Amino acid sequence: MAQNVSDPNSWIAKHLSGPQDKFVEFAQQVYENGELDRKTKELIAVATASVGRCPHCTEGHIEGAKETGASEQEIAEALAVAWAQGSGTQVFWMKEDFADILGENWRRDFLPGPDAAFWEFKSDIFDGGALPRKTKELLATAVSCQHRCRHCTRSHMEAALEVGATKAEVAEALAVLWVIGGGTDVVWNEKGFEEHLHSEPAAG
Repeated sequence: MAQNVSDPNSWIAKHLSGPQDKFVEFAQQVYENGELDRKTKELIAVATASVGRCPHCTEGHIEGAKETGASEQEIAEALAVAWAQGSGTQVFWMKEDFADILGENWRRDFLPGPDAAFWEFKSDIFDGGALPRKTKELLATAVSCQHRCRHCTRSHMEAALEVGATKAEVAEALAVLWVIGGGTDVVWNEKGFEEHLHSEPAAG
């Protein structure tokens, strides 16, 4: 867990000590229990913190992933899954509406070159590499959910199960996102929060 959320000297602790304590307990329950190993959870946290645009959380979980034994290549691949899902979910999230207006195969019909190139790009990320396919599918499930793409989330949930993930592991991947979604909302602008919420009022 990013130290910023649990730091006893942070503005969060100063102004919201009760909620902070409960959030830390919640995060610990997610990270320290269950079937997924801590390294996988930290990699999911890296990808989702990046999507949440929180530099502090992303940096903290990159360090956390390294501490659990993740290599730089594995961390890069986790971020690459977020990259691919960030691209695909932008147009897949309301697939049924596109089908109604543009036709079932609108991408192939109107954008055959970009469509083929996108799938080659995504395949290059998901096929092979240092991370197992199961880990990548769990990462993609969490990131797709974060982007609120029902089709992508369902597709990668099913793919994760097909390559050996259990339902409990899929749920735990989503639980990491559950934590990250809350943490990134209060940590992303740490500098600004510290400046304004820890500053002393000017003498009048």
